[in-house]
Amino acid sequence: MHLPLTPPSAQSGGPRTKGLSRLGRRTLRAGADRRRADRRRLLVGLAAAPLLFLAYAGLGGALTSAPGPAWLVVVGAVAFAGAAVLADYVPRAGQRVRDAVGCAPCAAMPVLTTVGAGLLIASAPGSTPMALAALSIVAFGLVQRRGAPVAACSTS
Repeated sequence: MHLPLTPPSAQSGGPRTKGLSRLGRRTLRAGADRRRADRRRLLVGLAAAPLLFLAYAGLGGALTSAPGPAWLVVVGAVAFAGAAVLADYVPRAGQRVRDAVGCAPCAAMPVLTTVGAGLLIASAPGSTPMALAALSIVAFGLVQRRGAPVAACSTS
């Protein structure tokens, strides 16, 4: 469920929420919150990026052989994008975990792109084209997660 933002009211100076249900107002706030920077998510992303890089490098055989520099750069980008996807699931201060994660089954798809990227990297160790395919999958997951409308979960 996505409610578009309404133009500011001339009387109140803020968004019009009169006539919206409580769920609609919560959806409006949740959608605006996702676009704002958050220190908690930034720290999780910065912590997850090197861990994902080590995991992807291990799956891609970089720990046992020396891959090319292009492969390392692409896998680094995959790890950075994957960390951004994972960090987006961290709830903001005062936000319920359920609302941060999402209620629809498709809310799990972006996380699965990070797993799929690892499988692609592992399928052809040291292969830059396969790492580029992994990057495109994780980028798709990031766009889907960041661009999808946010709907608050029902409480019933």
